[in-house]
Amino acid sequence: MALRKSTILAQVAEKVLEAEPGSAPVVTVSVAVGSKPWVRALMWDLDNDTYFITLTERLVLFHEINAMNYRAQKLKYAIPRAQAALSLSRVRRGFLFSSFHLLLPGEPHATRMDVRRAWRPDMDRFVAALTPAEHR
Repeated sequence: MALRKSTILAQVAEKVLEAEPGSAPVVTVSVAVGSKPWVRALMWDLDNDTYFITLTERLVLFHEINAMNYRAQKLKYAIPRAQAALSLSRVRRGFLFSSFHLLLPGEPHATRMDVRRAWRPDMDRFVAALTPAEHR
């Protein structure tokens, strides 16, 4: 089980190379999808989905996270970068959890992505890299 963020990012980079050979991650963020974090904590919601979202030069990749060892598993979504940039909305920075919404393939509405405080700087870099300067 990887405990250091640098180890986690190296493991995700390996999965990115499997999904998109020759590409390198620009930024990677760990997110939880589902109900709000406070509701998950109160209800012991074990049914939420967690992903590593990786921005590359061409794509935004979603790798599922294994709950037992916190490693990137199979690729769930691969969204073209331009399409993801258009669907990014409602970016909010909170004290413990920050969030943003992104439209996932096959979903009628944008999905809330919750980001823990440790990953907030990466979320900020993700949003900045994905969003043109005139839209920030």
